[in-house]
Amino acid sequence: SEATTWYLSDMMLRRQVSNEEAISFFNALNQSLKNNSHYREVATRVKGIESTMIGEIVPDFSTKKTLDGNEFKFSSLKGKYVLIDFWGVWCGPCVAEMPTVKKYADKYADKLTVLGINSGDSKDKMSAFLEKNGYKWQQLMSSKGNNDDNFVLRFNVAGFPTKFIIDPQGKILHRYLGSSEEAFVELDKLLK
Repeated sequence: SEATTWYLSDMMLRRQVSNEEAISFFNALNQSLKNNSHYREVATRVKGIESTMIGEIVPDFSTKKTLDGNEFKFSSLKGKYVLIDFWGVWCGPCVAEMPTVKKYADKYADKLTVLGINSGDSKDKMSAFLEKNGYKWQQLMSSKGNNDDNFVLRFNVAGFPTKFIIDPQGKILHRYLGSSEEAFVELDKLLK
């Protein structure tokens, strides 16, 4: 039923089901629900689960959801390690980790690119925060709704901060949810 699609979407967002369970439940849904907005949201998250597993190559994408409105292509980052940081000004742990992200962006500037993906803040609030703190790495803004610029759904992010470490060929090496010193320890191992 339509209520089932909403419930599954909510359970995935709250991490009340494993990725394997979510895929199984999704595959059991009636195909007549394909036009339901919650069904489409779950479908996007399931695709995100499958495409952002450890070892997968990040699917290339382009967007104009940048601070300056210019087009950004993910493939432009190939050749360096990439730290993707899903964050928001509203997220205390995200803000607390930003100085460390900056430290690593500066420390390994020749080997590491940081890509920030903001969710939940207005462009003005986000810009003011970044400028005030001198955070100058590439930023994208995740849209709401089920569209190509909803990076939270596309990467199946269900908590903040979430970080991905990507190798120079675009392969996902690690995924971290929540405040995690482990991500920075791993970057030191990879980049020293």
